[in-house]
Amino acid sequence: MNFGIIRLRFSLGTCWVNKGRAEAYLIQLDDAKLAYDEQIKQLLGPEQYRKYRETESARPAMRELSSIKDFLQQTEGLELTTPEETSLLEALKRSKRIPVYDGPYGEGAHASAGHDKVLTSLVAEMSLLLTESADLASSFSETGASDVLRSKVSEYYAERVRKKQDEIDRFATAP
Repeated sequence: MNFGIIRLRFSLGTCWVNKGRAEAYLIQLDDAKLAYDEQIKQLLGPEQYRKYRETESARPAMRELSSIKDFLQQTEGLELTTPEETSLLEALKRSKRIPVYDGPYGEGAHASAGHDKVLTSLVAEMSLLLTESADLASSFSETGASDVLRSKVSEYYAERVRKKQDEIDRFATAP
């Protein structure tokens, strides 16, 4: 038998063993998440637990809101009013693009391997970003936000789209 074939079979066997280990760790992680959640429920009680979960699930949207506020402050020194901030946060919470990674309740990170899969993932992220931008623009107009603020939030997303497109272009042309 060819030495190359033997080495390939050994490598494939090692990959299968590692895959099994990774799956076992993911099961352990899920079990730990469930145990943690049960402890939190018992510790807090129903009403406080509901508030806790709302806060946890809002964290990614609050990070995005913080990024938008920083952008507005840095570009023109604009500050959101409380109603504008509340409206934008609620729209961000409804976003399908913003993943929920916080605490034990998130989906977790999704890894893509292989050039085509990574490129497909980047294009999907771009699509969600464009959809979010359009949804926020529509939702923000309904709140009566100022034209200046709507324009600046649009600029924020235009910059995010430009950066994502640069990332796609760099990856697509990489060897």
